Amino acid sequence: TAGLGAAVYAGIPITHRGVSGSVTLITGHDDPSQPGAAINLEAAAGQGTVIFYMAMKNLAAIAQELIRLGRSPETPAAVIQWGTLPRQQAARGALANIAERAAEAGLTAPAVVIIGEAVALGDRLSWFENRPLFNTRIVVTRSQNQAGSLTKMLRERGADVFEFPTIQIEPPEKPEDFGYIGDYDWIILTSVNGVAMLFDRLAAQGLDARDLHGVRLCVIGAATAAAVRERGLRIDCMPESYVAEALLEALLAHAPTVAGQRFLLPRADIARSYLPEELRRRGGEVTELVAYRTVAPDVSGERADALVAYRPHLLTFASSSTVRNLCNILGEDRLARIRECASAAVIGPLTRKAAEEHGFEVAVMPEIHDVPHFAEAIAAWARRRPGR
Repeated sequence: TAGLGAAVYAGIPITHRGVSGSVTLITGHDDPSQPGAAINLEAAAGQGTVIFYMAMKNLAAIAQELIRLGRSPETPAAVIQWGTLPRQQAARGALANIAERAAEAGLTAPAVVIIGEAVALGDRLSWFENRPLFNTRIVVTRSQNQAGSLTKMLRERGADVFEFPTIQIEPPEKPEDFGYIGDYDWIILTSVNGVAMLFDRLAAQGLDARDLHGVRLCVIGAATAAAVRERGLRIDCMPESYVAEALLEALLAHAPTVAGQRFLLPRADIARSYLPEELRRRGGEVTELVAYRTVAPDVSGERADALVAYRPHLLTFASSSTVRNLCNILGEDRLARIRECASAAVIGPLTRKAAEEHGFEVAVMPEIHDVPHFAEAIAAWARRRPGR
């Protein structure tokens, strides 16, 4: 039930040897001080843990009645609002002052009230509210099909997450001919989307991984590498830093003589030109394949207003295009209100540059530019955040 779930998520064991041997679930909707009230507190006044539902309006009257019936005014008590959800809030005190404590904390329905000696154990056993991102509102702007991994990691660390996709991945409008895959010396893969789209194209041609025999693979990022390995392929070159400059340096270490080498770059339509230009300058033959397009999704004004009303603490950006698209979607008035309450978390230096150019204060950037390190860097930021 909601009462048991809220207790567990507040770290309160509703029964405990030597502390509480029983639990009573009871409605708090009727005012017990009024004639004809359905609530009879006599059976619950003397022992064990008592959990009240719908008791916020009558909390002061319920507390007074329990004290009148013999329950000690010093009995530990707690009010838990939005129990088990990321926005859970709790007020703790004694039976004599719990109504005041709840009012001071601004707690309202939906909430449950828990009274009994076992409530005191919550200070020692609390786990849900002690997670690093608890009570932190975070916006994830990745595409809908990619947001899940980051959202999951943030929620596991206690965050309240608002998914607001600012890009969506679509196939190219007109598939380009890139010849036979086995004729290339190198294939350079810079994203999970590029891997997926390339192998979709191979399947459509009746080809598979066997046709890459003798072709060397260079990748950026742990997620891209995992997508390649899932297809039974070995990676020949992978830079430690996830930017094109580092990729070129690592590639040149494996293939000092670029001249005459054939390179295939399956990537997004808006990808940077740095890498193909540098390879061509060194004599390489480069085929740029638009494997997918990143476009801004249609977002209603109501959804944009909901984001502003959410008042996030942090906006997460995994690419420069997510920054630009968010600004275009929201417009300057909404952006100004978002900037008042939210900082930015960026996955890498190019995204940081875009965020700062659009007026965001960047609070988080991981040293390793992938999703797991991104989530951990956000958690580390939250631990340092004032008011934690």
